[in-house]
Amino acid sequence: MSTAIAMRRYDGESVRADAALQKQLAEVYADAFSGPPYHGTLEQAQTWATERLVLQFGYPAFHLVTAERDGRLIGFSYGVLGAEDQWFTQMLRARLPALVAQTWLGAHGELVELAVRSEAHGHGLGGALHDAVVAHLRDVDARTALLVADAGAVPARALYASRGWQDIAVLASGKMLMGIRLAAVPQR
Repeated sequence: MSTAIAMRRYDGESVRADAALQKQLAEVYADAFSGPPYHGTLEQAQTWATERLVLQFGYPAFHLVTAERDGRLIGFSYGVLGAEDQWFTQMLRARLPALVAQTWLGAHGELVELAVRSEAHGHGLGGALHDAVVAHLRDVDARTALLVADAGAVPARALYASRGWQDIAVLASGKMLMGIRLAAVPQR
């Protein structure tokens, strides 16, 4: 078995057209989120792939990065630009105090998912996938980026904190909204 990792990039149309890739993404998702604190199932992962992921293919600047070893998908991450007509942005506008929403929403990116097979944990793959998607969000001029992390996902939250993400708000029991500034804030 090789230790070389191949990183690949996809836009929404490329993922939409590749049913085999969608199946592999669901398998990685199921593996990555099967343990604590998530306890996800393959059925939930398939629902994620056929409902949530498919919906996001058409979002502005959809960008998926995958990691493969020996032709097998072992991790992925993707992000999009946020827009006012998207569910996530509308949900945040309704829940966040106005000043917080004004600070973080509008010209924002979203790190939607980051998933790594359990066998590949601890080797920097999550960080590399994170960095690739965040670099893309910077390239498409996102001013800030947001993500939702499970409060009990200690390794994931540690990865995000090590890269400058900060806690913004508790969205629901056990769900933390985190953010990072990608562009300098104009001086007033």
